[in-house]
Amino acid sequence: MLNKCSYLSKVSSAAGSDGSSPWFKIKEIGPTFPGGSWDMSQTYSVSIPSCIPAGEYLLRIEQLAIHNPGGVPQFYISCAQVKVTGGGSKSFSGVSIPGHIKSTDPGYTANIYNNFNSYTVPGPSVSKC
Repeated sequence: MLNKCSYLSKVSSAAGSDGSSPWFKIKEIGPTFPGGSWDMSQTYSVSIPSCIPAGEYLLRIEQLAIHNPGGVPQFYISCAQVKVTGGGSKSFSGVSIPGHIKSTDPGYTANIYNNFNSYTVPGPSVSKC
């Protein structure tokens, strides 16, 4: 049981960045209800928002596994360097990673084995153009 999220961080140089600049969420996938069914696709794609300015970005794809019986979620991440050309002019406020998810967030502490009737993907909301 994995929720999936994608984040972008605008940087002056993707190759020289340490990831400490603010991140904004561009996609999230959680379970659908009723039933709490999960997207178990073997592939994952995300569109870069057309409203963001041209430049270099770090892209983070994050999966949070919440199916451990002990209740401690596991993070699985992948990152890439992206260069956006063209683009728009909208800027987004961001969050720090780590720190974007708290251990008290309902989506972090969810028990999928008992009364699993709703779910909120943890972290900030998805940024919209």
